[in-house]
Amino acid sequence: MMTNNGPVKWVEAGNGTPLSNVMLSLLHALGLDDLKSFGDSEGAFAWE
Repeated sequence: MMTNNGPVKWVEAGNGTPLSNVMLSLLHALGLDDLKSFGDSEGAFAWE
């Protein structure tokens, strides 16, 4: 898929995966690695 900003990476989480896991991973990508949890996260989301 292409957008005006280039290629888009599409990912899917398994059923029951908390959205807060994705948010935690996004915060880590922004450099906030000192955060160990976010809301009811169970750990960082694996993008691959």
